[in-house]
Amino acid sequence: MSRRKRVKVDNRELDEKLKQDDSESDQSEKSKVTSSSPTSLGGRRESSSSRTTDVKDAKKEEKPIIEETKSDDIEEINYKEMLNSLEGAAFQSRLPFDKMSSLEAECFSDLQGPSSHAFIQIRNRVLKLWFEDPKKQLTQEYAVQKMEPPYNGDPALVMRTHAFLERHGFINYGIYERITPIPGPQKGKQRPKVIIIGAGVSGLAAARQLVSFGCEVVILEGRDRVGGRIVTYRKGPYVADLGAMVVTGLGGNPVTTLSVQMNMELHKIKQKCPLYEATGNQVPKHKDEMVEREFNRLLDATSYLSHQVDFNYYNDTPVSLGQALEWVIKLQQKSVKHKQVCTQISTLII
Repeated sequence: MSRRKRVKVDNRELDEKLKQDDSESDQSEKSKVTSSSPTSLGGRRESSSSRTTDVKDAKKEEKPIIEETKSDDIEEINYKEMLNSLEGAAFQSRLPFDKMSSLEAECFSDLQGPSSHAFIQIRNRVLKLWFEDPKKQLTQEYAVQKMEPPYNGDPALVMRTHAFLERHGFINYGIYERITPIPGPQKGKQRPKVIIIGAGVSGLAAARQLVSFGCEVVILEGRDRVGGRIVTYRKGPYVADLGAMVVTGLGGNPVTTLSVQMNMELHKIKQKCPLYEATGNQVPKHKDEMVEREFNRLLDATSYLSHQVDFNYYNDTPVSLGQALEWVIKLQQKSVKHKQVCTQISTLII
């Protein structure tokens, strides 16, 4: 389950706010459970003229299911409101809200002082326009038309900013309706040809983006299907997603935009998410916690290899997370076997 993944992301303001709301909701639920005595219930009704200890009143007070649903609704609304704000649009794009990123500073090195500030304001507003309706292509003309004063005074900078954001995949990505035709090659030239290896979600997204830029794309896939790690297992009446069944974090995640474009209905996963065995029985708590500790320990070990030891290449080849995990597991198995042998030898000696 993705709840075990401890992914470290630099920009986590939105997720933290969501977690804070969830924590407050959980705390209110806990207070209702612990405050089951008539006295506590009466203390919560200070506005009432009389503090009765009647059991019927206590039952009327306790409605955790209804209030929990309301909390979820409020959280979802807050998220959408933040996404449609200037700060939320920048966060969703993994860009700093009040300054240029290193890539922007390189591409707009001619902008200094007030011009740099104007670019940041224009960029945030163009991103906001895109997130307001990601199902439709955001054109340069529409961006210029909708730009707010005083930032609409430089249409050339608006169009330049739009071109930058589109070229680097910050806007007009995913599955959306095109308004303008796909650009054709220049006179006397052919369309650029690109070969993409792998028809997973990254390969398919890259192919779609390159086609929108006017490239001719060929995808090579070794399997007899597309999707990569995204696959649905079907056998008779049983259906199970073996990949991509969980969106880990909505803030700063392009999958959030894809879910809007495809009208996908997302359901929030609570911290209390029980696991079930193939027999249908719930996994014992101690067993679940043991697996979770081991999984996090493996992630910590691979993180140490990458960030502290700088073990990211082997024979001039990048080391993937999967390879690092396999090596750590093999080292652990070797260590366990060594300890077992030492224990057996010690027993024989004694």
